[in-house]
Amino acid sequence: MSNSGVEANELNQRRPGSPTLENSAARTNASNLIVVANRIDPGAKISAVTKASDESTLVKIDPSFDIGTAKTLATLAAMRVAFPFASVTATESYSTGHTQFVVLLKTNTEDIRNAKQLYANVGLMQILKQLSNTLALVGLCTYAALLYASAIRPDQQF
Repeated sequence: MSNSGVEANELNQRRPGSPTLENSAARTNASNLIVVANRIDPGAKISAVTKASDESTLVKIDPSFDIGTAKTLATLAAMRVAFPFASVTATESYSTGHTQFVVLLKTNTEDIRNAKQLYANVGLMQILKQLSNTLALVGLCTYAALLYASAIRPDQQF
């Protein structure tokens, strides 16, 4: 079964009478968050999804208990990078005593759309994006050149 199938089953397992998440922004946000978390920590799972208001969703994610501090911080950083307009924190769960990620996501409201549009038109952001793409290309070319050099001369260290 694919990873997204597991996520869908986890999101559908809830108490009878609880509100449904089918085709809602909360379901989409929770699915996107768990995909990002599972890139670093394959054992991460959603523990709660709560619609805080019409404009925001609160998602709690439990990381694997055995992943360690480095991967926990890497997962936290990955979620912060993937969702820059969200509030992402790592807290200690009172019920389990383990670390838990709490993410407050704003849905695509007017302020989020305005912020995205504002930064899309800022000249400095466009320059940073071009610089980032250029450095990524230079890095890829450097890696390919070093890989080629080590393939033709495997006896030398670079």
